[in-house]
Amino acid sequence: MDKPDTHQNARYEPLQIHHLSHDLRGPLNSVLGFTELLLEGIDGPLNDVQKEDLTAIYQSGTQLLRLINAAVDAGKIDAGRLKLVTGPVSLHTAAQSAADTLAAAETPVLLSVNIPAKFPPVWADRDRVEEIISVIARYLHSLLKNGTIELSAEDGNPLVSVKLQANVVIPPEKLAHLFELNARVDAAGHSEVTEGGVFLPLAHRLARAQNGSLTVKSALDSGTVFELRLPRYRPESD
Repeated sequence: MDKPDTHQNARYEPLQIHHLSHDLRGPLNSVLGFTELLLEGIDGPLNDVQKEDLTAIYQSGTQLLRLINAAVDAGKIDAGRLKLVTGPVSLHTAAQSAADTLAAAETPVLLSVNIPAKFPPVWADRDRVEEIISVIARYLHSLLKNGTIELSAEDGNPLVSVKLQANVVIPPEKLAHLFELNARVDAAGHSEVTEGGVFLPLAHRLARAQNGSLTVKSALDSGTVFELRLPRYRPESD
């Protein structure tokens, strides 16, 4: 009997992890909670190897929780059930807050914010704006390994443009699938999330949910530029 062609039988299916969110989060939060207690020495002192192992468990668990939350949020957006807290948002403040958080992370990400303090505000959900910026910066950092990501903004009406740029090139075949939230499943049952993972598709959906957009371009002469566009704040928006 011929072996099945796993490439020909590969298919893309929407992730439905949000249906299992409660069952997944409960045990995972317990694992994280007990790991944190062990790191604090509740059961006695730990040697360096034990601390290193428990720290790795905690970091991996935290990353898994972020993945679950991202998939759940993406599902809520697709179902029209995500609640946003919108208002005037200072891009300078939001971007700098994201940059500070990224710089203090276990794997630091260097984000250079080039937005004046008095830059016109946008009408958006501040936490979600920071999330979009952080997601893009982490993705670019994963490609760069070293180097700084530049963030700038251009005023516009009705949309303000926020650009994150890095000196790295994404191949066209990968660029086309960055915002797809799909899992590739072959005939043998092996699965792989598409190039943008869970976080970039979520960022794309979050931008649209705030009446904005998220696009990306990549070229040899200019590197990769993600452009987030959000509505400019107008007093009558209140």
